[in-house]
Amino acid sequence: MSLGVPHNLLLITASHLRRGSLSCYGNPFIRTESLDALARTGVQLDACYSASPVAGASAASLLTSTRVGEHGYRGSSVSLRKGLPNLPGFLKAESYRTAFFGNQDSLPMEMDVWDDLEIFPRHSISDPAFEQVYSSFPARKDSDSFSASRVAEAWSKFAGGISKRPFFCWLQLADIGPPFSCPDSFASLYPAGRIQLPPTFRQGPEAERPRRCHHWQVHSQMQKATELDIRRAIAAYCGQVAFLDELIRRIMRGLNENNLAGRTVIAFVSENGELLGDYGMFDAIPVFYDCLTRIPAILTHPSVLWKPDRYGGLIESVDLAPTLIEGLGLPVPPEMVGKSVHMQLVRGEKPGREDILCEGGGCAPTPLKPADVVQRAPELPTNFGPAAMIRWSHWKLSMYTDDMNELYNLAEDPLEMFNRYNHPVCQEIRQIMTERLTRRLLGVKSRSITWNGKGRDPRFNPL
Repeated sequence: MSLGVPHNLLLITASHLRRGSLSCYGNPFIRTESLDALARTGVQLDACYSASPVAGASAASLLTSTRVGEHGYRGSSVSLRKGLPNLPGFLKAESYRTAFFGNQDSLPMEMDVWDDLEIFPRHSISDPAFEQVYSSFPARKDSDSFSASRVAEAWSKFAGGISKRPFFCWLQLADIGPPFSCPDSFASLYPAGRIQLPPTFRQGPEAERPRRCHHWQVHSQMQKATELDIRRAIAAYCGQVAFLDELIRRIMRGLNENNLAGRTVIAFVSENGELLGDYGMFDAIPVFYDCLTRIPAILTHPSVLWKPDRYGGLIESVDLAPTLIEGLGLPVPPEMVGKSVHMQLVRGEKPGREDILCEGGGCAPTPLKPADVVQRAPELPTNFGPAAMIRWSHWKLSMYTDDMNELYNLAEDPLEMFNRYNHPVCQEIRQIMTERLTRRLLGVKSRSITWNGKGRDPRFNPL
């Protein structure tokens, strides 16, 4: 479908951004006016799930529209190999100018697909005060020195030099999550005394959670955390979200001042969520609770092809690249496994997927006991074995190769506090969900693709 003059594409991603931390998703405490305004002009995805609970693996799936079980990257830092389908490479072949401004120091580096590329490391990661995953401390630099601020500044310069050639620009805003530090003007917005602890924070052993959760609590030294420590961390996180919203305001100003808003498709999406004290943990590990895997996502189209609305259907993050490509009026590469919902958005339909798949974990087994190592954030002193999750209707099943499985009824238990996996009444639904998960995992590399009889048969060979 041709749209005449090609539209630009602006992809804005955050990491560790919880869906429930935005006021457009119902947060009554944190004001996110810029993201709320974006949501009013576009489609707000209510049930979008990341491909992985870990940011790097999720970003790889978002960029390539391939699942973790195929691209193989499972950690927070990855370098995509050549040969994988990818959004910038596809658009560059369509004569788009491609740009990346962010803090991910390895994801795009081995891909010769960027015309403009700038990396801005998070300075707070190396701060001596970052001792635990729940560490919070005053910013030691002004707001302009934060990596996300520098990304916004780089975008401003880029936007001011745009010609008639269409562009794809990925802005990665990563000053959210551990360590919990943000500019003073935002940190002071949310006093720790007003913060309530999550209902699941002090949940006991009756919760029947995978032992990897206990290992992570031990390595994070959560037993040393006071309630004030936790409130301070959550308060600082609220400030980080408010700071992010201010950067969105600056980014949108750059669009408008350079007359780009009327010809730019915008996608705002989080790569993953954040535990933020839920289940007695912080950061993100390979478990599949909604606070980690159900992510905020907002899509806008300058031609209003996508009717502004809330889309409640289940959608996977691998579906976003095909949707954006079709929104640009281009054909989706057959190598991408995601399913475009472009026409659903055009028609205002909301069926979504029947179920969603999320994968996580490393390639080494989870030990029976936590390693005898005191964690120095953000190091990971233990292994987490492979795992996968499926959500179907209001049921969610998480299975681990070497750990306790989990089954939750989200309709009755939205906070995922009561594991029903071994409950006798749930035996039938457990069997149904296990079969669904097995079928999805077997089909991870399956895609609608044909062979013309020339060259290597793509149906029986890796990409």
